[in-house]
Amino acid sequence: MRPAAAAGLVLSSSFAGAVDGGGGVPPDLQGAAGPDHLIVMLNTTFVAQRKSDGAVLRSWTPAAFWAPVSGGDLLFDPRVAYDALSARWIAVIATEGIAGAPAVLLAVSDGTDPTRGWTFRTLPVGGGNYAEFPLLGYNARWIVVTSNLVSASGYLSGSAIWAIDKAALLAGSPAATRLTLNSPGSPIAPAVTLDPDEADELLVQEVSGNDLGRGRIRLLRLSDGGGTASLAPSKIVTAPATWSDAPSPLESLPQAGSTRKIVSDQDEIASACVRNGRLWAVQTVTIPATASAPLHTEIQWWRIGSDGALGAFGRIGDAAGAAWLGFPSIAVNADDEALIGYSLFSGDAFASAGYSVRAGCGGDAALSEIRVLKNGEAPYERLDGGGRNRWGDLSQTVVDPDGVRLWTLQEYAAAADGGESRWGTWWGGFDPAGGRAGACVAPDAAPTPGSIAIGGRRGPE
Repeated sequence: MRPAAAAGLVLSSSFAGAVDGGGGVPPDLQGAAGPDHLIVMLNTTFVAQRKSDGAVLRSWTPAAFWAPVSGGDLLFDPRVAYDALSARWIAVIATEGIAGAPAVLLAVSDGTDPTRGWTFRTLPVGGGNYAEFPLLGYNARWIVVTSNLVSASGYLSGSAIWAIDKAALLAGSPAATRLTLNSPGSPIAPAVTLDPDEADELLVQEVSGNDLGRGRIRLLRLSDGGGTASLAPSKIVTAPATWSDAPSPLESLPQAGSTRKIVSDQDEIASACVRNGRLWAVQTVTIPATASAPLHTEIQWWRIGSDGALGAFGRIGDAAGAAWLGFPSIAVNADDEALIGYSLFSGDAFASAGYSVRAGCGGDAALSEIRVLKNGEAPYERLDGGGRNRWGDLSQTVVDPDGVRLWTLQEYAAAADGGESRWGTWWGGFDPAGGRAGACVAPDAAPTPGSIAIGGRRGPE
């Protein structure tokens, strides 16, 4: 497979992010784009790059970056964003509380240059729990952090939502509202809300891939409850299709050059955004075997109106089932052009980075086409403490502060170093082909089973 451009958006920048230095797995890919910089935040390293060419300007270990608040604790699951509405970088990371109490740590840059100062805060977990798999979103008013809550005995006990008032935080007097959901479930993804006039913050959570013949997700809404954030009753959004939550066994993703397969992600939603009054979200879904295709994974995307009505829904995948897709992320620019980045796996190629695009005026059909951002370079075998060949757990796709350019940071199997397998990360930057076409936001009609764009074809090879 070879990299290819796509109609509507042109791949204009393509270069390496951070490279595996022999640390742990999974890397937990996170990246963001500011006015002049890109940041890569991984479990093993943090890197600030020059946006024009990817040159590394500064790097930190996680321990060094978070030293003002970490107390030497074990750090994991970093998240990062650039909020163009406040012109600040935002980062969070979880700590298990070996040296202190379990918490989610929050950092906000002092300006647009991430290599300079940051201000650090602590979001205590409490209740005998620790935080796992935090997710980061924001709107014009709040920074929103969510996390699974895990008990000391290792059981999922619920979810926490922190809504941090941005104006108060930047003024030096942070005010955070903590909400706790005591019913265990999938991670709750807060949206990156790019509409400056959107007062509410939307969050989305996977519920079931097959509930009486329909898949379901949950839409939650944070609103101003008289000076603090309050959670409105949730709304169930139903898909006209079903799926399985994960392949069995999880280590099912194929690769060339090795009989050892790679661990898949599951159907939790970890990436969502609000643009032009609509929420977009993506997840990996497992498609059971049929007479025409074997079991495999695809990327499923949703577009939901501000009223909670399903506007559009589709899948990106190989209809023949030879390619497996996973670890997706999404961003949508001011012109309603969408970029979805993901990982690509098949038995005839090394694990690679892929993407799909939607031109604002071109409709949703193009999203079903698989494109290659960076070909894998070698077989991959990096085992975690449980002996599993781990990948992911995430990727990141973001909008540039100019509101139009789109970036995605994806993982690929890098060339071995000294006989040891390595992961690598790769940036792709996308510009509108032929200049901006302007916003083209057509009204959605509720999809029906006969009108869903499910499946797709592989990109040029």
